Amino acid sequence: MFIRKAGIWPIVLIFFANNIPAQEFSMGIHFSPIATIPMMAKPPVTNHPYLKAKKYNINASAGINLNYRVNRLCLETGGNITTRSITFRLNLDEYSYNSIGSSSSVSSYNDIRSTGYAIGIPLQVGYLLDHHDAKTVYDFYGLLGASYEMHTTLAYAYGSSTSSQYGTTITNARNFYPGEGVKTNWFNIIAGFKINAILRRVGLIEYGLRYHFPLSHAGLYHVETLVSNGTYGSSFTGDFYPRLAYMDFHFTYYFLSFEKGTGRKRYRIN
Repeated sequence: MFIRKAGIWPIVLIFFANNIPAQEFSMGIHFSPIATIPMMAKPPVTNHPYLKAKKYNINASAGINLNYRVNRLCLETGGNITTRSITFRLNLDEYSYNSIGSSSSVSSYNDIRSTGYAIGIPLQVGYLLDHHDAKTVYDFYGLLGASYEMHTTLAYAYGSSTSSQYGTTITNARNFYPGEGVKTNWFNIIAGFKINAILRRVGLIEYGLRYHFPLSHAGLYHVETLVSNGTYGSSFTGDFYPRLAYMDFHFTYYFLSFEKGTGRKRYRIN
């Protein structure tokens, strides 16, 4: 009975392979500059309102793309690795330093940046919105999907700087946790668009814009900073739980393509 049931599946696959037109499979490599956008999963807990996460950081992503097209649908998956970072900015012009009955302030800011990387496995479905076949050949797709990401932070971030104002030297030392090797995993929702085009003397490429929204945060980031004029100082701390969303400016070059009924396709045009 088991053998008879198992034997049905090859027949089903052969039926669909012979009755679904315009099947095409492509494999390529992609590189993307990305803008990492931290969003707080819950309100930060700080002892000063001017200790904040910077709005975005520029990072990068690279990996393998697998693309399968059937009629107006396009199924895309693969794997990628991205650098991911978050920067905390301290606006020192709002900080005061005790000086026995008086205070002094310094008009500047300092940034502290935490780096890390993430390995992601995306799965996206594209729907063909427009096909152009005049002087240039391209397809325009809307995209919706999800990805599973495994994020790892690198070493502790630490730094110090000095500033001078009104004859006073101000030292700012800062560091934050998490430390090296802290791992968090989450799912991203992906939405965007892509253009699949054939370029003369290049071949089949793909480019577009995708927004990745994480469903959970990247762990606890505990920030500490000590600002001192050499005699007196103030300590500022904050706890942050950021979601690391990002905009992906996606570019892919497909070096291998197969189409049902014709075999390997060669897109290079002189």
